[in-house]
Amino acid sequence: THLTGDQITSIRNGWYFKGISEVARYSLTDEQVQSLNVAEISIGYISPAQRNALTVEQIQSLTQHDFKYLTADEVVHLTRAQMGSISVTRTRAP
Repeated sequence: THLTGDQITSIRNGWYFKGISEVARYSLTDEQVQSLNVAEISIGYISPAQRNALTVEQIQSLTQHDFKYLTADEVVHLTRAQMGSISVTRTRAP
């Protein structure tokens, strides 16, 4: 993809990002992935291989909805506040 880091950074939210074709999104370089505002754009829109390029700062800006995409090696970078945001749903047997 021929988008600059500044152009990637200017993508405001997931609605705009998912409007980019999957082929183009999956073609983003590590540098371009590191320009994504993942606090606003779900990492579910990039490939598992691209998620390996996320910076610690990006991981620490994620919300709990994206934690499921992290590897065990990436989870260790979550902050205490992020870990505290994880809700547990319990169900009762019938």
